[in-house]
Amino acid sequence: MEGDNHVEVVVGADGAIDLYVSDAVRTPIPPKDVSGTITIEPKGKGEKQTLTLAPNEAKGSLSAKGPAPNNADYTWDLKVRGAPMKMTLTVPASGTAAFADAPADHPAGDHAHGSPHGGVVQSLAGGHVEVKLEKTGDITVWMLDSAEKPRSAKGVTASLRPVVAGAKETQLAYDEKADVLRGKIDPLKQDHVDGVLSITPAGGTATSLRFAFHLEGHAGHDGQKGHDHAGHDHHAGH
Repeated sequence: MEGDNHVEVVVGADGAIDLYVSDAVRTPIPPKDVSGTITIEPKGKGEKQTLTLAPNEAKGSLSAKGPAPNNADYTWDLKVRGAPMKMTLTVPASGTAAFADAPADHPAGDHAHGSPHGGVVQSLAGGHVEVKLEKTGDITVWMLDSAEKPRSAKGVTASLRPVVAGAKETQLAYDEKADVLRGKIDPLKQDHVDGVLSITPAGGTATSLRFAFHLEGHAGHDGQKGHDHAGHDHHAGH
């Protein structure tokens, strides 16, 4: 997600690329209202290349044909009804299907990850990120490895913007003693709030993730279960 728009990216093992764009409430945006490119930059051998995305009315997507994916960064640079939208996703050799790590019978809306600190966890390049938003407005962000064990947050920059009217983006500060990122927004009256985390891991690429926070009940796991929007916004098969 960026701004109020979403993009779902599907990269097939054969190199086929499809981007599906939708608005704030996930209503599909016609391909004719979107234009842009996608740049593929291999992390190993191989040349960087930029492809023009073409409308595919049959699929309702913007499409291109690239090389077979092999651990490369895919950066889409779009204009969605005049609004810019740019983000990067690292795609492994098997394509975005590799991100579908949750069991097929996993109930929709349930958390696909554990929550070591009672927050909401999503996948991030090289591991995971956990975010906890409390009704007091306190925000805590933990960096986790691929096994959801703590890793250092030093050098990570991030900000959080609640998806509520008039909300501003809040920069998060590194707490060296706790090795986490912290911030604070105005206290929340709602029981359900979405937030967009813009995060740049140390030495990594900036990305944005949307989190759904459930704040009713007591703090902890029961009050903080949420959707793994990264799976739906960026990785899920269409």
